[in-house]
Amino acid sequence: MENYKEFFSFMNEYADLFEDVAIKEEQKFKALYSRDLTKIDGILTAHQKNEKIVTEYENKRIELNKKLGFGDKTFKEIIDGESGEQKAELLAIYNRLNNSVKTTKLYNEKSLEFAKMNLDIIEEIESNSANSPQCYDAKGSTKVSSNEKPAFFNAKI
Repeated sequence: MENYKEFFSFMNEYADLFEDVAIKEEQKFKALYSRDLTKIDGILTAHQKNEKIVTEYENKRIELNKKLGFGDKTFKEIIDGESGEQKAELLAIYNRLNNSVKTTKLYNEKSLEFAKMNLDIIEEIESNSANSPQCYDAKGSTKVSSNEKPAFFNAKI
């Protein structure tokens, strides 16, 4: 392959990037699971930054493919067109990249499931409390209407 070093170097960086993204996706899941709002905020900010970086790299990959004459070929299709040591080196990068992408997807799905589950719980709590607010009078009896005065206004002192 002509310009092999340029392609190899870029794809190696690309795999490094996705390994980092996979680690950060795991951290995002752990932050959500911990329910630590400060941690979640920091992780989500970093996630947005990573999305921009991944988009930039993907655009560079597309440009490099065009420059090197690969057109719309996938990385796997490019590797399949190679032989010998170059093919083995590119295949090693492909495996790293593929594993990182799978890990990223797995943790992203877990994060989405966990967030959805928590939102469902919050919605359930809100719907239950909105439908039957419990107000207590001085005798400890409940009043169903939230339009009535709260119990502490009814207390005799």
